[in-house]
Amino acid sequence: MLSSRFYGDATTDEYEFLVVEDRGFAWAKEAEGLAFASVCSPSEDNLVTLINLTIFYHARGSWKSVLVCECNSVCAAQILRSTRAASGESRIAAEISRRRLWAAYLLHIFVSQPALSWVRAPDENAVLVPCPEEHFTAMSADGFASNFDLSGIEENLSYHAQLIRLTRLWSEVHGFLENMPASSEKKLSTFAKLDAQLQNWRVALPNIFEVREDNVMVDKPLMERNQLAMLHTLYHSAVCCLHASVVPLFSFCSVDEDLAQLRMPSAATAFAHARSISSMLQKCKQARLSLSAGFFGFACYCSLAVQIPFLWCKDVGTRDRTRTNMDVNFQLMEYIGSRWKIASCLTFANVNAMACTVIEKLQLDAI
Repeated sequence: MLSSRFYGDATTDEYEFLVVEDRGFAWAKEAEGLAFASVCSPSEDNLVTLINLTIFYHARGSWKSVLVCECNSVCAAQILRSTRAASGESRIAAEISRRRLWAAYLLHIFVSQPALSWVRAPDENAVLVPCPEEHFTAMSADGFASNFDLSGIEENLSYHAQLIRLTRLWSEVHGFLENMPASSEKKLSTFAKLDAQLQNWRVALPNIFEVREDNVMVDKPLMERNQLAMLHTLYHSAVCCLHASVVPLFSFCSVDEDLAQLRMPSAATAFAHARSISSMLQKCKQARLSLSAGFFGFACYCSLAVQIPFLWCKDVGTRDRTRTNMDVNFQLMEYIGSRWKIASCLTFANVNAMACTVIEKLQLDAI
């Protein structure tokens, strides 16, 4: 049902059966009935069902169902987090529980923006981040032993740990853009803090998560390459959106003369990361990596919004590359939009309207 949204080949029989014929919806309604029959007695199995239903309905654009399932999933996660007893629990069971808790929290960040004030973010000091995959595999192979040795494990080497930290930063950037401080001084200080946090995350990123855009990590297994594509696309999107927010031409924000010193360097930074998004996704597509996750549609849209003005750049090379990048982004948005309703809303018509607004702001003059 849910995995059909992530199939890389849109012509597979499974995709046609589950999505085009909408057979998955009947299964979802059946699962929903079972989940809500026991919603007052939260369990981890029920939590997983609610998480999957939230993602499935989000893909369909059934927003009321999304809100109901997501709110109940985060409630269940909060209750299970405070009541689960760890005594006598095997290492693998504790690890799976942590992964479910973090999954519910990350889904909450993406689905319920701005995040609900009563949802307490897990504290990494109290709730460990997921361990690296090789250790998770070893724990599973150890027969669910309760004495599996986790000492000496470097949590920074966990993909999920890096995703959690970066998603939290992305959420903070989103909150900053949604509720821009009225004071220029506060706006500048918050901007500088978020920019520093993003750069610190990138500098501290272990070498195993580095991406070479010329070959898109061809020496790594497919699953790891898909994960790294998501991680770096999320990073580029966060930086791109943050810096575009202080450039009126990119974000259509009001002109704040107190932020004038940021405008030129931020425009260059936003443009560089917008191009990086296009370049990354184009290489991933050529390497036949899965780009079916809905967030890639959002990243394409952000990248387009920043690059559109450069269609009128005097430099021919920049202008041509912008057209190429826009073609790539449009193709991916169309593909992702066939699987995720919210991505389909970011249509060509919306981008075309954005381009018309840019033309007005440029007053038909070249950059």
